[in-house]
Amino acid sequence: MKIENWEDFEEKIKKIYSKVQRLKTKENASKVSTPLFRGQSDAAWELKTTLDRLESNFSVEKYYRIIRSIKSAVESYTSNRWQLPTIERDLTQLDKYDTISMPSYEFMTHLRHNCFPSPLLDWTRSPYIAAFFAFNEDKKTDPAIYVYIEFTGKGKTWRSDKAKICSLGPNVTTHKRHHLQQSEYTFCIKGMDKKYSYAPHEEVISRSSTDQDIIEKYSLPYSERAFFLNKLNQMNINAYSLFENEEGLMNKLANEELLIKNL
Repeated sequence: MKIENWEDFEEKIKKIYSKVQRLKTKENASKVSTPLFRGQSDAAWELKTTLDRLESNFSVEKYYRIIRSIKSAVESYTSNRWQLPTIERDLTQLDKYDTISMPSYEFMTHLRHNCFPSPLLDWTRSPYIAAFFAFNEDKKTDPAIYVYIEFTGKGKTWRSDKAKICSLGPNVTTHKRHHLQQSEYTFCIKGMDKKYSYAPHEEVISRSSTDQDIIEKYSLPYSERAFFLNKLNQMNINAYSLFENEEGLMNKLANEELLIKNL
């Protein structure tokens, strides 16, 4: 789907939240998920984690062993401590679909925020923050925003030989950027009986379900970049507010002086 301009963008957001509200009011509706948003600076890019880009169908057990092997080095540098369960326990929780309380989540988000290849795909609960990430990096291409709704009032079903998306929720102790950016994470796996591999989110998208794991993609015009970034900056959504570091401040100032000022 195409978004033409800022007004169209806001209208699409209203429709998304209206859809969620309708799902909540349906008879026998149990859980309806808060929509999550993800901005990407090139609409041609697929939904890929940093681990997907390194190797597809990476073994979950292999990844768990790797992050445990680097834990002491990360703790030595940060002076933080993470209590990780046995690999067997983590895999058992995946079998139970008990991902919300997955003990490795906290350590995995820390690694993700510090650029270690990760199976976690980052989303935000704010469509405006997603729009910032869609437009901020100047790729000279039309960007895109993805919208993800996991539960639509019913439970979820899946087959062991098909990929499934698991969301992990917002409540985790990790880098402050997680909270500044209203972040949440998903990962995608397939397999059973503790024999799992990470799968691309695109495998779920291709099934086009209307009952669970709804993912919609909206492309935006590159020509509207300056206008969008100006609107977002007026809402105090910019690299400085989202990262709170000097690099973010320089990005904000550059956008204001070299891009927005020319509107």
